[in-house]
Amino acid sequence: VRLSDVRDLLVDSGLGTDSYALVGQGKIEAILSAHSEDRRELIEEVAGVRKYRIRRSQAERKLSDAEDNLIGADTVIFVEGVCDARVLQELARKVIPHRKVIFMNVEGFTNMNYYSEARIAKELKVPIFLIFDGDTSKIASKKKIKERLIRQITIPENHILTMKKNSIEDYLLVPEAIKRAFPSIPKSKEEIKEFFDERKNKRNKKVVLDTLFKQVGIGKYDHEKAARIASAMKTSEIDPDIVHILRTIDMSI
Repeated sequence: VRLSDVRDLLVDSGLGTDSYALVGQGKIEAILSAHSEDRRELIEEVAGVRKYRIRRSQAERKLSDAEDNLIGADTVIFVEGVCDARVLQELARKVIPHRKVIFMNVEGFTNMNYYSEARIAKELKVPIFLIFDGDTSKIASKKKIKERLIRQITIPENHILTMKKNSIEDYLLVPEAIKRAFPSIPKSKEEIKEFFDERKNKRNKKVVLDTLFKQVGIGKYDHEKAARIASAMKTSEIDPDIVHILRTIDMSI
């Protein structure tokens, strides 16, 4: 559960940190004697308007940050998760280092932040691309999202790319890079390879990496560890599929 979700729940119920669901003794007189602007804020609070002002302020701040971030970018690439964004950012530095490429996590393309950030990118005339995980073509709901994106924001179909493998974690199963990223783990490159070979039929490679990291005592797999593996990769170790996607984008800009 995210902190923002808890905060929204409290605000919706009138129990935010500055709300007045309960009015303390002596408050009524203070309210009645308040200046008009203060009284207006209180009425908005009681009427439930405050939560919308908070959300509007947050949205405007995110839009401003996104616009600042996009200035000077060669392209903006939207991806399905934070691990995808962090890993592909590291790999792009190796494959197309001459480009300023910005990867944005849009939480599975269902978050409305995607549409606002895409609009800013278009206004700044920054080319937009999307990279879907490989399981997109296998899941009906994701296929519908892909079709809706093409219709609603008029991104050329050749700017929507799909990885061949199911997830970004499939591209991180490189024992040499893992050993370089985490030299203290008590497994050799050969043992890591054997660990992966034994689980090659497991569809969810995120679970495979999580199991490995817990087994060797370095904690849970997360986007920080994912980025660390990608950073440790040599260019020659990057999967040809990822190289092809990044170079296709490079040639299309």
